[in-house]
Amino acid sequence: MKFNYLLILLSFLFLYSCNNSPHNTTNNRNNEYIINGYVINKDNEIVLLSDSVGNELNRATVRENRFSLIGKPNVNIAFLHFKNDEKHPIFLDALTYEIRVWDNNPNRFFINSSHPGQLAYNEYQKELANIDRKLFLSSLSATRSNTSNGNQLKKPYTSLINKRKKLSANYIKKNTANYISLFELNRSVEYLEREKVELLYSALDTVLLNTPTGTELTKKLKQLVKPLEVTELKSEKITVDKTPVIKPTPKPNKPERLPASQFSGLSPEGYLVDLQDIVSKNKVVMLDFWGSWCQPCRMQNPFWNRQYKKYHDKGFEIISIAEETEESRPYLEGAISEDNMIWQHIVDENHAIAELYRAFSLPHAVLIDNEGRVIYYKATARDVQEFLEANFAE
Repeated sequence: MKFNYLLILLSFLFLYSCNNSPHNTTNNRNNEYIINGYVINKDNEIVLLSDSVGNELNRATVRENRFSLIGKPNVNIAFLHFKNDEKHPIFLDALTYEIRVWDNNPNRFFINSSHPGQLAYNEYQKELANIDRKLFLSSLSATRSNTSNGNQLKKPYTSLINKRKKLSANYIKKNTANYISLFELNRSVEYLEREKVELLYSALDTVLLNTPTGTELTKKLKQLVKPLEVTELKSEKITVDKTPVIKPTPKPNKPERLPASQFSGLSPEGYLVDLQDIVSKNKVVMLDFWGSWCQPCRMQNPFWNRQYKKYHDKGFEIISIAEETEESRPYLEGAISEDNMIWQHIVDENHAIAELYRAFSLPHAVLIDNEGRVIYYKATARDVQEFLEANFAE
């Protein structure tokens, strides 16, 4: 008899442990998904679930730091986001999802589920975050060592940046029929080499390329024009009725520029700096992502200062966007004064603007025209100088 009781007890414990396993996130009730989220400082804000085209699938309001979404998984991949914020992919199925919005960055979601695609994507994002952390620590270490050797600073950066590019490319290559790969390539196009982007683009499923995101990516690719494609155009000599005629050199089609993502932020002194307002008052605006702790950024500041003094009166403006830590923030104003950065400044709280423009490493420059469209997503100092010389010629 004791043996039978013991057997029943063990069976009960086994079934209980299976049903309460943290990995058991299957939800068979009416074949619906259940998304439970926790987020601070977002009460009364709307959380949206959208499809790849942007159509709203579901919405919820944050109440007492929590929200919940329940519905039919009519699409394989959806996007979770706050209104007008960055979208975060979720592999949708009849499962239960636990969402955690990072306390130090309300635009970043951690999505926990047992879906294999979500697990693989989460691992990919985890590795990216690890590389980004190493990039930051490398810069901070170089600052503390007070080294003035530019090559010594550049070497770890280059190695980590190359590692990051390879990680992104590998994820996309392994998932060519997955909408997330299109989504990632569209976000990565500004910092991957042109040839690499073209190879990854050609490997994607054609169905993906016909989506709105695919169309946007195609437009971005057209912007990545090699300089030789313009400079190698030559006049062609033709003959008509034995009279030599010089056919004019055809002007290359100007790549369509995409609208810049809008933002505003507070300066170190506490006043509002708005991109749209500054763009409307100038011909060219450069976004300069930097940090007071970033030695390569500090080494580049004298060059920006010369360009600013030379072209500011002609319509050139700079917004320096500081990516600071709690440790470096007290030194920001001193660095601005020391480097004579006499233009607009924003302190990028929670690094939201850097994330918006995919500024994964510093320095990072973006060039915007007077219509609020992006000229360069990631401009080198030479890109900026040549553009200013060509457009502000005396």
